[in-house]
Amino acid sequence: MIINAQNMMKYFLIITIAVLFHSCSNTSKKVTVASLEGTYTVTTIDNMTSFPETPTFEINAQELKISGFSGCNRFFGAFTFSENNLKFGPLGTTQMMCPDEQNVTEKKLLK
Repeated sequence: MIINAQNMMKYFLIITIAVLFHSCSNTSKKVTVASLEGTYTVTTIDNMTSFPETPTFEINAQELKISGFSGCNRFFGAFTFSENNLKFGPLGTTQMMCPDEQNVTEKKLLK
């Protein structure tokens, strides 16, 4: 399965927006890149809440790197953060063959 970096960036932008809104109790506060540091678990994709393998991603704020697991393959790349905007790319992925149920998760995640 070939994973398009543009699709991955769309997904991460959506996840990032959700994380930023969730982590900010006061929207007038500026979020710092250091506050994004950590490992995140994807809990819902298109109303899907159970996965054969749980997708995760990790933000390394010091190195401005992101990496994770999309349900089948691993991904990695860089990001920039400025004025509460997080942008990903370019991103790379592994291209392993996985069982159908894992591919379903990954396809939903990366669409």
